[in-house]
Amino acid sequence: MSIEIAHKILLTRFELKSSSERTEDTLKDLIRSYEPPEGISDLTEDEIDALYNMIYTQFYRDILNNKNEIIINEGVTLSDPKEHIEWNPDETKSFYWNHLSNFLSEELLRKHTDATAAKILKSLDHETGEILKNMEDPRRDDFSSKGLVVGYVQSGKTQNFTGLIAKSADAGYRLIVILAGMYNSLRQQTQVRIDKELTGYNTLNLDENFVEWFDNSKTWVPLTSAGSRIDGNSGEFGVYHKSFNDLFKRSGPPVIAVVKKNSTVLKKILAWITNGNEEVLESVPLLMIDDEADQASIDTTKDNEAETTAINGAIRGILEKFRRSSYIGYTATPFANVLIGRDKVHPELESDLYPRNFIHSLPEPENYFGTYLLFAEDFSDSFLESVPETDKRDIVKEGELTDSLDKSIITFLISIIIRSFRGDSDKPMSMLIHVDHLKKGHEICLKITEERIASLKTILTTKNFRRKKLTEHIQNIFDEFFKESENILNNLELKHEIPDFDYVLQKLPDILDEIKIYKLNSDSDDELNYIQVPDLKVIAIGGNQLSRGLTLEGLMMTYFLRNSKQYDTLLQMGRWFGYRPRFEDLIRIFTPDVIRDSFAHLAAVEKELRDNFSMYTKEPRVTPAEIAPIIRDHARLNVTSRNKMGAGKKIRYYGKTTEQTIWFPLNDINKLRQNLNSAELLVKRISDRRYPVPKQTSILFKGVKAGLVTSFLQDYQKPDKQYIGDKGIDIQDILRYTDKHELDSWNVCVAGSENTEMEKTNFGPVRGIRPFQRSRKISKSYGAYDIGVLSSKNHLRIDLEPEATDAYNTRTFPLLVLYKIDRNSGRGSSSNREALFESLTIPDFDPVGFAIVFPQSKLQKGEYDYIGQIFE
Repeated sequence: MSIEIAHKILLTRFELKSSSERTEDTLKDLIRSYEPPEGISDLTEDEIDALYNMIYTQFYRDILNNKNEIIINEGVTLSDPKEHIEWNPDETKSFYWNHLSNFLSEELLRKHTDATAAKILKSLDHETGEILKNMEDPRRDDFSSKGLVVGYVQSGKTQNFTGLIAKSADAGYRLIVILAGMYNSLRQQTQVRIDKELTGYNTLNLDENFVEWFDNSKTWVPLTSAGSRIDGNSGEFGVYHKSFNDLFKRSGPPVIAVVKKNSTVLKKILAWITNGNEEVLESVPLLMIDDEADQASIDTTKDNEAETTAINGAIRGILEKFRRSSYIGYTATPFANVLIGRDKVHPELESDLYPRNFIHSLPEPENYFGTYLLFAEDFSDSFLESVPETDKRDIVKEGELTDSLDKSIITFLISIIIRSFRGDSDKPMSMLIHVDHLKKGHEICLKITEERIASLKTILTTKNFRRKKLTEHIQNIFDEFFKESENILNNLELKHEIPDFDYVLQKLPDILDEIKIYKLNSDSDDELNYIQVPDLKVIAIGGNQLSRGLTLEGLMMTYFLRNSKQYDTLLQMGRWFGYRPRFEDLIRIFTPDVIRDSFAHLAAVEKELRDNFSMYTKEPRVTPAEIAPIIRDHARLNVTSRNKMGAGKKIRYYGKTTEQTIWFPLNDINKLRQNLNSAELLVKRISDRRYPVPKQTSILFKGVKAGLVTSFLQDYQKPDKQYIGDKGIDIQDILRYTDKHELDSWNVCVAGSENTEMEKTNFGPVRGIRPFQRSRKISKSYGAYDIGVLSSKNHLRIDLEPEATDAYNTRTFPLLVLYKIDRNSGRGSSSNREALFESLTIPDFDPVGFAIVFPQSKLQKGEYDYIGQIFE
């Protein structure tokens, strides 16, 4: 009764506050100062906590939880129901999720409008709910689930898995292990985020908002921390923690650890877990979140090796210890993850990390700057500045300040002034210079940049010809920058003010004094610490540390010359992706055309991969265990590093191509007989689809169901591969390719020779067809015989209009052409040919071959091959 009375009183008091006063802190003060009426008992700690959740959630319900009015984009899930038992996480308690969503709601409302905050929180609620549904109910006795969440580079994946962790704790997962990158800086960055939103432990005494707990008996139990400023403790696992048994022998709050992907650290965790007794271990459901799951986690040993890479083995070793475990990988570059061998096993470890249970593709967030917007839109040129490919040599080898590097530095200074003019002077603003992966290159870039900043300061404080010349140079850069910014704003339908050049020139000396220049590699003590310096204006020079995970806050300018031949590496090096509120038009990327072209290709790759996920969720549905997503290949780039290709193989793209049988098992009468029977059965089944073709010796059938054609292809017997190597038609590959919704209707032609000297024969129900004469190439092989070319150009376009210029022009349906080959074909006049059945038994029937003409694919446009793993 006491909590019900308190709820009414406190809710009324909270509602009477002005809108600006209705904050989380105000509510906390009201609850702390609440004195119950006489005769009513004091609130317990549990009731205080519940009151806070009830009032705050209730008050913001219309804004944050209106399910009917807020429309959001939704992700898609490719899942396998066979190993999954459906459950409803909404039926479980939502204490930790409510605590997190209340904290996030206040944080979001500080930064966004009510509508935007509501949309962000609703999207987070929906996506984490969908992911949790596809995980296993932790109350099950026994399960091992592996999933993958695919986001976008710097798009809020951390917030998503923070939300998922909160909901998983509500559902009953008791141990959460987060694998957070390979560097201390990335681990600490993730730990601070987890502490801000979940645990509430501010071990670095940061001047930021952290979630608060009224009841310490319910707060998270952390095994790691963000470190300590006092004793230099890194906060990594292994410094101090209770034994596994002590933490889990009785029910209690969830336990959480944020660790580096480092084999030494992971082995410490494994040893700690191993010390737990079996009974306690069986009582603990484990959730492992693998951030940047394509980095370091992939087993790069070969399929037939008994060993694993150290980190992969440690991860699987930890999972193996639990009867109930869910492993969820998070990445924006899932190429290596979907190429992990689905069936790769180890005698002593969990199955490998292929996401056999589900793959969830997050929606692209609103106002997100991604690959397509920056590199493939009609106005993308306004974001991009072309850099000569020789500039890298001139900078690194010659130590020269190139025109492009100079322009990028001055453009950055201009963009700082414009953004400060808009009221963001207290925000961090960054420039990235990524020229080389070698430390020597970083040192040279640092020296060049420092000298240029110093010379700008010197020249701008004088009144001579050099200052006048510099002013003209800066104005030329400003004028071009202004023009491109206006174009971006027009296309994005935004209105941001840009000051005139005189204002920019006046502010330039002050900005030069604020600029910090950092070299970020293992030889440097420089550190990007936006927490301690929230308004940092920095030019960051580096390589690997800037290429994945580490966020450059307020990144506006990028000078990027380091090329890569790998999709995932290239995308992760693109630190310019993300959200750019109030400075969308100030982003510039200085890069060579070859790198720009690579990113334009990757824009298509990303879109196509996500389209794959969507396509596979339509009926008939397929699962990750049945078909792995395929990735468009590139002539110059690789999908991922060679040792991460796993079970990936090149899959032939058949759009606008012709395939034909040229190798025949002429020595195997049974195979030849089966092929004839299969072909004649097909013709019999489609006889009602006959289509008149005037003045033709061939017969055409239209609108044939794909299943009839693929049934024929499956029955067709070709020579054993051992006799022909990798040459010849690959029927299984064609069957995989034809298993697409767009190839559900075929045309079929029974080809007839125009040679009137040939005796007519029957082709199933088709009467009076003349076979073709085909000799074979002279060969000493036994088991496969090469006839060379089978098809004729006229047959390959028999189903097209007469004006078609080739077999693909105006083609919308695939065409199967069936050929009978005269068993008595001689060698003809060629000296390198022999009779079809030379030195072999001539059958009493004519063998059958075929050709297929594929139309341009609607799903996969362009002449590309694909990389993927094939499940037989």
